[in-house]
Amino acid sequence: MSDRLFKFLRTDRLGPFSTVRWPTVGEWLDVPRPLRPCRNGLHVCTVADLPYWLSDELWEVEVAGERMGDQRKQVVERARLQARITWWPERGWELADDCLAVLRNFTSDELQRAGRDRLPEQATKEALKELVKREVGRVDVRLSAAGRSMLSFLSEALMYRADEPSGPAAAARHITFVTAYAADHVTRAQRLPLGTTAFGLERSRQAAWFEARLG
Repeated sequence: MSDRLFKFLRTDRLGPFSTVRWPTVGEWLDVPRPLRPCRNGLHVCTVADLPYWLSDELWEVEVAGERMGDQRKQVVERARLQARITWWPERGWELADDCLAVLRNFTSDELQRAGRDRLPEQATKEALKELVKREVGRVDVRLSAAGRSMLSFLSEALMYRADEPSGPAAAARHITFVTAYAADHVTRAQRLPLGTTAFGLERSRQAAWFEARLG
């Protein structure tokens, strides 16, 4: 994946955890050494890290000075905003719908294993919500625990998708996590390679979504 660096911020360039307002484009933000992840340092991320940090504004950044890698982020001494990614957050709806399709397929696979019909791919979100509600209400001993879990995950994701007043960034943040979490609970014919998780694979798929659109 690309070696470009990015930063998710809340509205008006506010740090999502620190609440520090980042300077305008081109102005450096600095922290004193030594760097300590989650304690002292400016936290930025690679494309691979983006799905873990979704927020209201996405910026490409330039960094300088000391730099250290940490789990799912980079910790740096100096950073400045270069350009805002203007299609975010509006395309967060697109990312949310992309993940909903994955969740629908997970759920359909489990229903099919129980001898039940797959969920229709072309159903509207409202129709899908009603179908899921009906499936949840059915008593069927053939449906596995994984199948019941997938129905619950899909129902939760549809609820987040319907909460449009919260905005696309919030919907995408919740639904991407639910989808990655669900990936770890689907029925699998074969074990994944040692050190590989379905959660991580789904996060990588989501990162590829970003990379394809960042160019």
